[in-house]
Amino acid sequence: MRSLSLLFAATLAVGWLVTATQVGFAEPKHKHPHKGVPKYRVGFQLFSPLGVRVTEQQEQYQYVVPSAGRYGTFYSHDDAYYYTPPVNRVVGQPPQPAPRPVTLKFGGFQYHVELANRLETLANQFCLDLHFNYQNNHEFDETYGEAYQLLQAAKFIVDKDNAGDHAGIQRSVSSIDELFHHVQEDVRGWRSANRRQIGHLNLAAKTEELEAVLHHLMFDIGVKPAHDEEHEEETQPPREDAPPPRRR
Repeated sequence: MRSLSLLFAATLAVGWLVTATQVGFAEPKHKHPHKGVPKYRVGFQLFSPLGVRVTEQQEQYQYVVPSAGRYGTFYSHDDAYYYTPPVNRVVGQPPQPAPRPVTLKFGGFQYHVELANRLETLANQFCLDLHFNYQNNHEFDETYGEAYQLLQAAKFIVDKDNAGDHAGIQRSVSSIDELFHHVQEDVRGWRSANRRQIGHLNLAAKTEELEAVLHHLMFDIGVKPAHDEEHEEETQPPREDAPPPRRR
């Protein structure tokens, strides 16, 4: 019996270590519902605003969108948004030094085409993951319908990109921000049936990366997230009105 107990304890310890490596070690010390600190994605390459590689998880680096193929890396740091171009590797030649990140301008429309395409790809993977692996969860049909609306809105933004309709893009992104956060709350805690692997991220990581891409797209096209505006209103000190003149 004692040997069985030791075996059971060892199994629990191994399971805890695997879980902690995948999720727990990536969690920031201080959580904020809208800070955008990477929690479910680990192992991506990130360079600071000075071009120095970030080797440890730091919660100052938020809304991280890792590089993928021909796409570069996006992240925010100290309320500023940055883009690092992808490093071109040539076979037989030494690796090039990491390019210095570019500071994004609010409403600059610098990288909205790339971000819109990444948003559409991620939204499609998100919907596929829901369809194949999460149909047994509570209120699936309603949540999937909203997620599919998110996908259609992302496709609409890509079309508007191609047409150069900046005003149409701003209206579309404003409408899907609230929709995304509603879906994000709905799927939190859902269990997967593990029928089919979609992409290389699990659902929580897909949701996190969708949020990061959406925030960078909103910043690039000059749209402030609704929850940021609400937070600003909450943190504003109460207004003090001037008293009327005294009567003599």
